[in-house]
Amino acid sequence: MDGSLGTVTSQLAALVATYGLPVLFVVFLLKGTLIGKLLSTAVFLPGYVIAAGGGSQIATMSVIVATVGYMLGQLFLYLGLRKHGLAFLDRLPRVSVDLESDRAQRVATWFDEYGGLAIFVTNFLPWLRGLLTIPAATSSYPVGRYTVYTGSSTLLYHTGYVLLALLGLSIVR
Repeated sequence: MDGSLGTVTSQLAALVATYGLPVLFVVFLLKGTLIGKLLSTAVFLPGYVIAAGGGSQIATMSVIVATVGYMLGQLFLYLGLRKHGLAFLDRLPRVSVDLESDRAQRVATWFDEYGGLAIFVTNFLPWLRGLLTIPAATSSYPVGRYTVYTGSSTLLYHTGYVLLALLGLSIVR
């Protein structure tokens, strides 16, 4: 390996080891508030786990940190919408949700029909994740139930991506 490439690689590894989990937390906090929607969970979370070494302890910590960050972001969004209504979305940078779109209408209909089950299921669908927060928060849906459905589905979703990354890593090695 070229000396300079080895130096860059070791410096990147040191950065990941030092700042990786805090950065992961912030990224998923932003994703939870819908601000970081452009950051793909499918790429970012497994990528971090692989870059950090791919061990089971790293994988577990990554899933926990990403899930807690995402959940706190979702609760921030939920409580902000609950308190300020839909105008709260306008206060968030880089969040543009067209509430008149077919997708938003479909999500609202699913929430009306299925409640918590819709919250749970849509958290597994990349372009719909988090959107059920809007109808849940602007209705009288209880925050405790919302947290259980969002938290459990988010934990499973993140775990699935990390397990796939570890499986891929074990095949490559």
